Amino acid sequence: MPVYVYTAHCACYRGRDRVDLTTITARSRAFVEPAVTECVSVWAQEQQTREQYLAFLRTSYRSQRSPWQRILACSRVVIVCTCPPGMRTCRRYVLADVFGKLGASLGGELRQAPHPRLQRRPRHGQ
Repeated sequence: MPVYVYTAHCACYRGRDRVDLTTITARSRAFVEPAVTECVSVWAQEQQTREQYLAFLRTSYRSQRSPWQRILACSRVVIVCTCPPGMRTCRRYVLADVFGKLGASLGGELRQAPHPRLQRRPRHGQ
């Protein structure tokens, strides 16, 4: 059964199945390129940034296979970063596409957690 891969802005989703691409809060460095702090929106740099990140992911896949296999073994993950929704070169979209090529089912962008029990911090009064 393939993993279902979703994307979201890091402020909109805090579920346990979150894969964080922000350089400060990411748990795994397998998907976070240290040289890239934010996505760019200048058209001339978009393709270069995308190719640079794809090259990083190829190297990561060869040298750090374990985090890749863990994600592919999950039933669902949500890839998050700080880019506004819809940026073509956003790392979360690029990584989701790569997982799609590895057999994952792509579920699109989430605007909020689908169910309160998936949230890390329970809300008071529930």
